[in-house]
Amino acid sequence: MEERIAVEVKGTAIITVPLFIKDRFGEGGLNQWIGALTPEARQVYPASVLVSFWYPLKEFLIEPLRKMCDLFYAGSIGEPVK
Repeated sequence: MEERIAVEVKGTAIITVPLFIKDRFGEGGLNQWIGALTPEARQVYPASVLVSFWYPLKEFLIEPLRKMCDLFYAGSIGEPVK
């Protein structure tokens, strides 16, 4: 049977995501992004991120970044959609 390795990311990496969104797209953009997250991610973002804690990479960094790209960059990194 194949053993799966859990990949995690430290809170210091994920805490910058909501800060960037709020700075770039305002409070309304931040609220829109939070509303698009999974229920698990909404429990952590934006106020409950602990910088010394380790979080599952996919659920707390990859998927939230993908939501940001979908909402504000038409699905890719580049200039924001106006």
